[in-house]
Amino acid sequence: MKIAVVGGGTAGWMAAAYLSKTFDVTIIESADIPIVGVGESTLPIVKKFCDDLGLDEADWMPLCQAEYKLGIRHEGWKKDRKDPWWHWFLYDRNKDSEMLKHVENHTVPPSGSYAYHVDAMKFGSAVMKPVALKNGAKHLIDTVEDVALNADGEIDHLLLKNNGPKCFDLYVDATGFAKVLAKKVGINYLPYEHLINDSAVACPQEPAPIQNRYTITRTMNHGWMWEIALQNRRGAGYVFSSKHCSDEEAIEEYLQYFPNSDRSKLRVIKFKPEYAENPFYKNVATVGMSCGFIEPLEANSIWMISYNVLGLYRCLTEGKSFDTFNRAFRKTSFEMYDFILSHYTLSDRDHTDYWRYYKDLEQKINTRDRVKEKSKLKDVELGRHPGIFYPYSWWTKDKYFNQDATLYTQEH
Repeated sequence: MKIAVVGGGTAGWMAAAYLSKTFDVTIIESADIPIVGVGESTLPIVKKFCDDLGLDEADWMPLCQAEYKLGIRHEGWKKDRKDPWWHWFLYDRNKDSEMLKHVENHTVPPSGSYAYHVDAMKFGSAVMKPVALKNGAKHLIDTVEDVALNADGEIDHLLLKNNGPKCFDLYVDATGFAKVLAKKVGINYLPYEHLINDSAVACPQEPAPIQNRYTITRTMNHGWMWEIALQNRRGAGYVFSSKHCSDEEAIEEYLQYFPNSDRSKLRVIKFKPEYAENPFYKNVATVGMSCGFIEPLEANSIWMISYNVLGLYRCLTEGKSFDTFNRAFRKTSFEMYDFILSHYTLSDRDHTDYWRYYKDLEQKINTRDRVKEKSKLKDVELGRHPGIFYPYSWWTKDKYFNQDATLYTQEH
């Protein structure tokens, strides 16, 4: 099978590296289209992804300035609590207290209980690209000028600016928000209802004296801020709703936390919270932001790339249908939406219209009971849960936001 991967960002090179283990892959990367490079904070699936490719942490982590990540420290999500909400990578709630010792001692827990902070662009270009090329993937620096369809509405061939028409059996859309192939074959996108963040201010910062092995989130007036420690710098950004805050206001609020920011490196990113109804459709498979984007909360971006690439590989090698994956994708997307939305609705912040919107919304949709119900599910071992958030994750959220939450035992 001949596969074209269109787009050379993080998603494109991850897809090319993994698929080229078995298939004839050509990656088409435009020199004219900039790479967004989101997803510096990851989830444990990335370790499996790299392990499957035969990569050793000692070799690949320095290539993308990676640091170990033990979890997420959420700050200020309830106005009456000064203590943070720690969201660890655990599958047994009875081990919750053990993780903080690893943070304090700067040690790494057992495999499966950690992820990474990575330079997303370098993770694609310096880590995944050499794997793909070593596997025999062909690399074309060219721009797709047109996409020709056949009578069945599938892609017949790509018309490249320099290399002319090129025909493949399967096309992987890794073109990000442009959705070059997805739009052409008519992939439909559905909104993440009630999620109103659609913008982000981002700027690299100098490294901290001690690099934290966890992601930090902080509530802001009209959204939240992330802080991610890499070996050579910190990534920091402010995710906000443009309906409640202008770009200029967001920049000024961001600069209150990082007044020494290099303004020449500051950028504003716009996005639409939506997901592909069928990310694998006809002879096109979407990965990365071409299959949708929710927002960076809970480090879902590279997780979703991995999920789609691994899912596509299984479809092709195990004879699973695209419909089977698409159903699983929709279920997982709703789970991710459900978990992220409840961050906002369970917060009692009400000092701006932004936060009052979510406080009023909770009175209408009641996410509190849903979180509590899911928190009572029995813990599931690593690798035995098909989605993104294990029962432990729901429990730790319930423990933080609901004052009457208790340590549910394994009898539940």
